[in-house]
Amino acid sequence: MKSFRLDKAAFMADAGSEHEISALGVPDGADVTWLSDNPSVAEVVSLGNGKAKILAKSDGDAIIKAKCLELESQCIASVGYEGQNPIIPASWKLFIADGEPHDFDGTLYIYGSRDNPNGYMEGAPKNDWCSDTYHVIYSKDLIHWTDAGESLSIWDIPEETRGSGTRLWAPDIFKSPRDGRYYLLFCTNAGNVLISEGDSPTGPFGNVRLITLEGQPLKCIDPAALVDGDSVYIAVQFDFMIGKLNPDDYSTIVPETKVSLRSVMDPADPIYYPFEGPSLRKVGKYFYYIYIACRKTERVPTRMDYLVSENPLELGSWRYGGHFVETRDFIRSGNVHGSFEEFKGTHYLAYHRAAQGYERYTRTMNLDKLTFNDDGTANTIVRTSSGAKGFFRLGETIQADSACELSGGREDDRFVLIKEKPQGMKADAILALSHENYAAYRYVQLDDVAEIEFCYRSSAPLTLVLELVSDGNISRHEFLLTESPDFITAKSLFRSSKGLFEVRISTLGKSGCELAWFRLSSAERDE
Repeated sequence: MKSFRLDKAAFMADAGSEHEISALGVPDGADVTWLSDNPSVAEVVSLGNGKAKILAKSDGDAIIKAKCLELESQCIASVGYEGQNPIIPASWKLFIADGEPHDFDGTLYIYGSRDNPNGYMEGAPKNDWCSDTYHVIYSKDLIHWTDAGESLSIWDIPEETRGSGTRLWAPDIFKSPRDGRYYLLFCTNAGNVLISEGDSPTGPFGNVRLITLEGQPLKCIDPAALVDGDSVYIAVQFDFMIGKLNPDDYSTIVPETKVSLRSVMDPADPIYYPFEGPSLRKVGKYFYYIYIACRKTERVPTRMDYLVSENPLELGSWRYGGHFVETRDFIRSGNVHGSFEEFKGTHYLAYHRAAQGYERYTRTMNLDKLTFNDDGTANTIVRTSSGAKGFFRLGETIQADSACELSGGREDDRFVLIKEKPQGMKADAILALSHENYAAYRYVQLDDVAEIEFCYRSSAPLTLVLELVSDGNISRHEFLLTESPDFITAKSLFRSSKGLFEVRISTLGKSGCELAWFRLSSAERDE
């Protein structure tokens, strides 16, 4: 870990709000100098003793820098980012996959693998995905997220423990019922399963040791944990095992508790087979063993399935429950490893999808509401753009890369990155609209009169098509947009019905354009 860093690597804020930031690892008697690269977005004021106050002023991103002696660290302050899927702004370039959400004391933390913008670390072989550090993100409202920064680096693990591992994969965490500390379970690309511990949900995590079974290191991937009373259960991908951890130090599995669930999974669905990504949860009396599954003809794990039981260590008690989410039809779809958590009375499913505009193995985190039935089964979610809040309200900015469906399916690759973002630009990924296919955004709440605003650029005049879908009914609106080689905004009025809608956007004819974001607002219109 770095000796000097900030307690936040990035955070979201509303204009007019104030936030405190602290420099960690400041040498005794040393001064910290603070600077914002964009004071009109976020101003920083030193409070002394390595602390500062950040004043969020207007929409955009500001880099907050802290300097101490010869050391420097920085944080991104993102002001005015409307909560949506993906939950992290593209400007952070923070790609969290394999999400395990956990509620600790009224804050939701998400743990996962951390991907790279180019799919693989520079110089790494093409099967060496993920990075060599973990970051933890957290939120108190599921709208404003904070990146706590690095919680563990593989290079801080002694070589005799990490072995040949160079990358960190799919972690999980539990809070010990014995000592109240936080234990991070994780694995490496060498197939070692390890455990570490810390005093905070965000780390740093240390005292790393191997998980063993019958005296031998556990060689597999994707460890998961569940606390139930005084017991701590573990699940791993190898033979889709579940068992109990020894409470003495949680680094050994009690042999007589080991149960393999593969025999329950294999006949569950004739089209899909279990692949990896186990996770453990409990709701009421029901235990859930979550895993991801592939179509037998494709070997692409795009469905998150689950088993249900009331007695987790009895093989015969487990039954196939169904699936939480399917991402097979989504752009460059791949592994959809994730899990769910209850937060303030509502369950949310954390799952990743391809980060649009990046390589296939660059994935980004999403949240959607999840509901359960009395028999323990869950209702399969419909992927949304609005995420945890359920729908966009009038006036909120919807980023182009929040599209939750592209009608071209998994081979539809219309999203690109903005290489040089114009001053004031609110997007980092843009959508190349076309006549052949639409981009869909779920869901938007509309009134009977609305105004739509687009941020776009186009090499020719064009007609933009807006379709509003509700209960199978589609209303269609067309808007004439002018040619513009640079990003500009255009507004138009249209008549709508009240209610929740799926919004579909495309263009008419051969000419297309690039969309950065759009916004639907209430408007007054003369009759």
